[in-house]
Amino acid sequence: MKQLSGAWRLTLLALRRDRVKLSIAVVSVGTLLTMMVLGVSEIFASDKEMREGIAFLAANPAMRLFGLPTGAEFGNLLMLRTFTMWTIIVALINTFTVVRHTRQNEELNRTELLGSYVTGRYAPLVSALAVAGLVNVLIVVLAFAGLSLGDVPTSGAFAMALAIGLVGMAFATLTAVLAQLTQTSRGANGLAAASVIVAFLFSGIASVVGDLSADGMSVDPAWLIWLSPIGWGQLLYPFADENWAIIWIFVVAFVACVLAAVWLLNRRDIGGSIFAARAGRAEASGGLLSTTGLTWRLQRTSFITWLSGITILGIIYGTIAPDVESILGQAEGIAEIFVGATGSDQIMLAFFGSITGMLGL
Repeated sequence: MKQLSGAWRLTLLALRRDRVKLSIAVVSVGTLLTMMVLGVSEIFASDKEMREGIAFLAANPAMRLFGLPTGAEFGNLLMLRTFTMWTIIVALINTFTVVRHTRQNEELNRTELLGSYVTGRYAPLVSALAVAGLVNVLIVVLAFAGLSLGDVPTSGAFAMALAIGLVGMAFATLTAVLAQLTQTSRGANGLAAASVIVAFLFSGIASVVGDLSADGMSVDPAWLIWLSPIGWGQLLYPFADENWAIIWIFVVAFVACVLAAVWLLNRRDIGGSIFAARAGRAEASGGLLSTTGLTWRLQRTSFITWLSGITILGIIYGTIAPDVESILGQAEGIAEIFVGATGSDQIMLAFFGSITGMLGL
């Protein structure tokens, strides 16, 4: 097909350009996930500590924002402690990759140069998604290998690794759509990052307002979870009688997003976008004459966005602070995480020290 000509060569070129960047990202995800598995295994050495840890996380709505409790086994604890964080990281790896090889190439006139000679209209989009697909396959393989080091069922480890990869691919295809809407790579990255944040909030809120089971070990999430790719990954229920039918939701989402991206691509010029760039002011502010003023103008959106996110997280953690000492006193495994991360033997100081480190990261 003429519209796809050159897609294979573009894929090889993209892999060559990103060989260091993507290698570091993929290996880091696999290595750090493995370290977390081994660390959680060491901290929660007994069934009693493990159940106390799950009960602590499940009983606190603020903690459920970062994970969906699904049971009382070690695999369920891994899902609760690590799944949301790693899906967000993998989602961002995918969004940055797709934007880099679609919208950024157009912004720098690379796509027009190649398109005038050897590549078809759809080749850049297909190659970007092919690179993202390969990245997600490698992440699934390394994540499965790391999870298998824990004392968990093989089917559950595969389901969790697969869920992480599927969520990553869901955001890759969604980013293919978002890259058609805005004229700059910065705008496309902003929209993609916002979609990750919204997905996290939908899945987190669904867990927060869901119904806690009678044994306090699992939560039946609210309907909002169906609006989030991260939530779909949780609804695959790794380590809790896996629901493999959820994979079809991902497949439908992949197909729908790719078709939408192609449809939008056919309705704009190369280098253009569905939403036209906003015209600037006729006269620049006097503040732009200074280095400080120019720097603020360029960075203010990112600064305000990050500041808002950190503030919201601070409020969330602050709301549970009054109860931390009594709650952690009943959950030795969780308390050990905070104490080990800070070196302080005072639970409250250890909690705030650990949270400060997380916010800083």
